[in-house]
Amino acid sequence: MEDNNDFPLKIVGKIDLDQISGKRIPIIEKNKLFRIISMKVSFWNQSPIEIKFDVNNEELAEGNRFFSLLIGSNGVGKSSLLREVIDMLVYARNGEENTKNKQIEIQWLKYSLGGHEFLIERAQNEFKYHCNGNYTKGEKMSYPLIIASTMGMFDKFPYRKPNGPYDTPMYSYVGPRASSNIIATKTYLMMQMLANLNNVKQKRQLTKIAEVLRFIGYDTTIVLRFKVKDSTDSKAEANKQKLSKKCKQYLALIDNQVERAVDLNFADTTLQYAKGLHLAEINELRQAKLLSWQRCYLYRDGKEIECNKLSSGEFNMLSIVMSVVLAADNNHVLVLLDEPEISQHPNWQIDIISNLDKALEGYNCHFMIATHCHFLVSNLPTGRSNVIDIEKDTQRIVEILPLKANTYGWSAEEVLLRAFKMTTDRNRYLAEVVGGLLNKIAKNEIAIAKVQAELQFLKKVSANLRDIDPMKKIINTIVNEFE
Repeated sequence: MEDNNDFPLKIVGKIDLDQISGKRIPIIEKNKLFRIISMKVSFWNQSPIEIKFDVNNEELAEGNRFFSLLIGSNGVGKSSLLREVIDMLVYARNGEENTKNKQIEIQWLKYSLGGHEFLIERAQNEFKYHCNGNYTKGEKMSYPLIIASTMGMFDKFPYRKPNGPYDTPMYSYVGPRASSNIIATKTYLMMQMLANLNNVKQKRQLTKIAEVLRFIGYDTTIVLRFKVKDSTDSKAEANKQKLSKKCKQYLALIDNQVERAVDLNFADTTLQYAKGLHLAEINELRQAKLLSWQRCYLYRDGKEIECNKLSSGEFNMLSIVMSVVLAADNNHVLVLLDEPEISQHPNWQIDIISNLDKALEGYNCHFMIATHCHFLVSNLPTGRSNVIDIEKDTQRIVEILPLKANTYGWSAEEVLLRAFKMTTDRNRYLAEVVGGLLNKIAKNEIAIAKVQAELQFLKKVSANLRDIDPMKKIINTIVNEFE
């Protein structure tokens, strides 16, 4: 076709492809996975370093539940990092920045959700948003449901203060703090968790709670008893006006001084019955201080046991699973746990990972867990887990040391040595390592560079051995002779 100069091309405007892509709302597929891919973090005002949450083997990444363990010495910032992950996502979702001075700050955070890759970055006290590598607007981003659970008395997770930045459906806190200076009772926490029953979508979620109740040695029934305050109380009347419409309607049906009870058997109840118990409204009445008293009961062999009398270990295991299962009203969930092994017997510590894995079967979620427990390391599922060791070097500079190995089935001694860089006296695994190294050196079956790497590892381990330990003398002799 010949050029026609009679009709020259005129540019009437420009099209910004980035702006077009920014206006598109990504279609989120419920069955596609969610996980944190990587983040760049500044610890204690040091130079930012990247943390990659790579699974040990992408080809083995079956299922949609990923586990990341944060291990490391006390004081390196594991719990603070979990808190900063919450801040990054919540404040980015709200479109505002947290201006408080931080010891740990995420520069950018990348995650996969529903078939798309999202990136949030900080730039001059504001957020920039990206989807699949393109600029986008904040309101077009998709976020996971965040569940933060801990039983530690001094946890760093934010609680949901009414009308505060964390008072959002995307965040759920289950922990001992009811406010900045009030510690919650077990009954308080139980009512808070039960209030989320309306979020339950499938009967099997209730079945999971029945299973964990049996696991800790209880029957599958929980009973809640309560009494509404006298309607002549002037302060109570003022609080009633602040209730939601649903709660006012429920209160109109029960506004009397008669003790009421809600009976829930997680093994036998239907989903419709569970959702019809008005547990969210009852919890709202509690929050509005409109209940004169409330009690929660569990049962063992038919014998009634008040919730506050459960042991710390029993309640910790129950609350972890309940908080996750009942709060998971979104298919894409980020579960943050700070030392879930607190108060747990070793027999139960072994089952924490498997219980959580089963509890959210069918959800697309990423568990991020700060821990000092070697049982959690040795029970991580193969192919969909990673261990991140956060340490400080001799200059007190934070360094990230990913453990590039599948840790499932490791012995306690192997985990302590290879993951936590410590050993017990006369550690059998350490003896095997030293013996194997000596054998390879004697047979000239190991390269010099490999020997140097092994010696550096042994020197770190030796620093944690007692001076009277024969293994320390053997290691020091090998190191000195070779050097």
